Amino acid sequence: MRTIDVILKYNAFTDFVFSDGFNWLLREQYKALGALYTDVVDRDAQLDVILMHDRVPQEGDFLYGEVEAFLRAFPSSVVLARIDSEFNRKCPEIASRIIQDDEGFALKLAKVVYVATLSLTVYALARIEAAGVPFIFELDPEGGFVFDHPDIDLRLKRISQSPFFAGVVVPSESIRSYVVNNKIFSADQVHVIPARGAPKPDSRLLAPVARWGWGDKARLDVCFVSEQNVRVGEDGCYGLFVEAANILAKKYHDICFHVVGAFKVSMEGIEFIGDRIKFYGEVDAIKFADLSTDMDIVLSLNANGAAFAPGLEGRSLDRVIASAVHGAAIFTSADAANVDSRFSDGVNFVRVRHDVADIVGKIERFYADPAALRAVGNGGARLIAEISKPELQFTPRIEIVRAIATGVKRSAGALALKSEIAALATGLAAERAQMVAARMRSKRWLYLVRGGLRLLSGRSNLKMGQLVQILRSSGLGAAARAVLVSGV
Repeated sequence: MRTIDVILKYNAFTDFVFSDGFNWLLREQYKALGALYTDVVDRDAQLDVILMHDRVPQEGDFLYGEVEAFLRAFPSSVVLARIDSEFNRKCPEIASRIIQDDEGFALKLAKVVYVATLSLTVYALARIEAAGVPFIFELDPEGGFVFDHPDIDLRLKRISQSPFFAGVVVPSESIRSYVVNNKIFSADQVHVIPARGAPKPDSRLLAPVARWGWGDKARLDVCFVSEQNVRVGEDGCYGLFVEAANILAKKYHDICFHVVGAFKVSMEGIEFIGDRIKFYGEVDAIKFADLSTDMDIVLSLNANGAAFAPGLEGRSLDRVIASAVHGAAIFTSADAANVDSRFSDGVNFVRVRHDVADIVGKIERFYADPAALRAVGNGGARLIAEISKPELQFTPRIEIVRAIATGVKRSAGALALKSEIAALATGLAAERAQMVAARMRSKRWLYLVRGGLRLLSGRSNLKMGQLVQILRSSGLGAAARAVLVSGV
């Protein structure tokens, strides 16, 4: 471990310019360390937790805060993810413990493995089971979860049957109810930590911004965020948005529209809107937070008639949360109280029915009352800021992991096996010392033989009598050194 500490410190000293090379050294050191242990060795000598992530943490998104919180809470921990020089420079004292995983990292070194997404859990499950380590994972649409999807249900049931499955974290009661009612997980295995925020938003985005009817803003900006936790093949209610936008654009010249989401779009029927509608495609939480400073309303819809989770829980979750943090009003067709009971319709979000007339009517109402729209946006911002506090988001996760790590059962023969391994290591060290000594003796005899040949040929300054005297009085080593000094 001392070698690892030196590598970490030198990596920071070089401003992380050689992070790839240092990461290779770290991986090799941990592989060597892992080779010394088996799954029944006393785990006190191992890592508290290994976090597995599948993307780079970016300042302002949830992952950034989660990685930082875990690395600070568990000094004996690592994160397996793609390395990022910017994160390294902002958190140099912990960033070197983010290691690029080559799928050869010894997971058995951990007391607990914490996996960030369902997709990554499915991918790494066989590897985790081979390591024999308890694991917990996060289940939300951002990481690949879809309601009422047979393939997803099968994957979840496979995970639940693993003897090393220790729990799952979900962002809402609706997802908890789904997995419990469908007998995928038992109630005691599911931990609900409501919503996910941006714990470290960009400071420049926190400055007051002009909104519809306030400051110098003379237009109402409505952003439709594609709902992604729908059955494969559905369009996230884009059709509903198009109908509503079509009606509003014809009546009001000062309403503009924005579309965010990874789905096929069509201008059919709304060509006349022209430059008053813009499509952004798929954007991450940070870019959407930047975009949301100009938005007045963020519209998130559910699929009609299906028991899907609230709009706040879709893959658009990070985007919607980020927009609420900065004052855009959330309009959703689902009851946001399912995410957090403190959400109240008309106070900190606006609920719209899955109906074009209702969507149009609600937007028109707040178009005519900018003060009410601003109040809803500010109410949502205050609540999301409260939900996003580290002690509400990261502390529960850390305590869950700590409880699992504390409850790791040690084999009855662990200490005995550890002693056997220590004895074996001592024996191997002694054997290695004997081999080194044998090689040295061989070298000494070689020097003497070569020296003797040179003495016989008269090419040495050392006389035979002197060599014999040294050999008798001081031993083989001294004689060999004398031969070396003589120029042999």
